[in-house]
Amino acid sequence: MNNDNARNGLRGNRPSLSASLLGIIQSKYGFNSIQNERDLGGSSNLNIYFETDNRRLVARVYRPSVTVQRLHAIQSTRAALAAAGIPCAVPYQTTFGEKFVRCQENLVEVEAFVPSEWTMDTPERIELAMPWLARMHEVLAQIPPDVHADAPLFSNHIESAAILPSFDRAEMRLRTWALTREEADLRSALRNLAETVAFDEQPLLGALKYQRAHGDFWDNNVFFNGTEVILIADFDYMGRTPRTDDLARTIYFALTATLGTRIPLDGLLEYACALVDAYDSRAQPPLTADERRILPFSIARQPLWWFGGWLVDLDSNELARRGFNDLHREIQIPQEIINRSAVWQKALAG
Repeated sequence: MNNDNARNGLRGNRPSLSASLLGIIQSKYGFNSIQNERDLGGSSNLNIYFETDNRRLVARVYRPSVTVQRLHAIQSTRAALAAAGIPCAVPYQTTFGEKFVRCQENLVEVEAFVPSEWTMDTPERIELAMPWLARMHEVLAQIPPDVHADAPLFSNHIESAAILPSFDRAEMRLRTWALTREEADLRSALRNLAETVAFDEQPLLGALKYQRAHGDFWDNNVFFNGTEVILIADFDYMGRTPRTDDLARTIYFALTATLGTRIPLDGLLEYACALVDAYDSRAQPPLTADERRILPFSIARQPLWWFGGWLVDLDSNELARRGFNDLHREIQIPQEIINRSAVWQKALAG
């Protein structure tokens, strides 16, 4: 995204690759030189590939909103996962033994570059990665709560209880626009989805246990060589949620990505069941009956984090409106789930 600052500049812009930034990294880490540098992409941070001293490395440059305490929490979480055999990056140390440096208003960490063949971007690879998500949840459940780790300033998550209050805030922005007929219909569809999901989830929420969760287990955050997961990255949205929310997010992204391409609409439920079963094959403890019953509604809730969060937070009115209109496609699967919720619940019950 361009111009995706949020909350009146609190998020900060994505950093840019520059000679001065590379110079600070070279000096702080004691590299003899930095060569063949390039921006690897990513919407949250600047990720720089570079070579030095016969090593291939990546520098991750965070936005200004990421504090020292937050980065400490991200690094300690990755370290705990790596110690448990989950492929997560361990940061290089500077010449003074620090695990990151400050470059003006941005924090920077350096890690080894992990060459990969694929990301988690096909139905087959998503299913292969699900046991890793379960194993990660098992480890993360043992980590005590911490405010810096568990409450990200910006994320792609919304609590069920926050759906309707956030909807009211989003409507305040919508009222500043002259809505087209299509936009007005979309607003009505989102209101119906929000009210239905909030009502259907409410009786099951008390059975859920909260824990630390990855927050964005999707696509180019999960890397493969062949059929093996070799790196799980990008803990920017890490927070404290039920594990079913983390699972539902991945399933929602998977279903949306395959809609109208490799899997027809009437095959999406079968695919969702396969993903849940792949996750549960490694989950300790296994998913409970209540967790399975709430999953359809948790999946259907997913696009509401954009409407109730980013629509309100984005500083750019143009970007907010463009994202709002993109929700036409994003709510197709949630509407399908809500319309056939009893069928989805029965199928996901296992």
